[in-house]
Amino acid sequence: MNIQVIAALAVCLFVTVLCTAIGYACPLCDSSQAVEVRAGLVDELTPTTLAAVTLPFLIVAGVISAIHFGLPQGRNTR
Repeated sequence: MNIQVIAALAVCLFVTVLCTAIGYACPLCDSSQAVEVRAGLVDELTPTTLAAVTLPFLIVAGVISAIHFGLPQGRNTR
């Protein structure tokens, strides 16, 4: 990986952590209703939901990469 990819990943991770911290620091989010909403968003189905949301993007990225870079060439069987 080159430095630009690593920097982009670091920025994405930082923004994700920052947004999560802002959500938990909100003074209005200490109510019982906010606790119920957070419990509904982050529950035992979170990995499944995350996979269902990200899988279409990964598939589209794979198709676009295959179109742009071409499919890998197979071995010659001669």
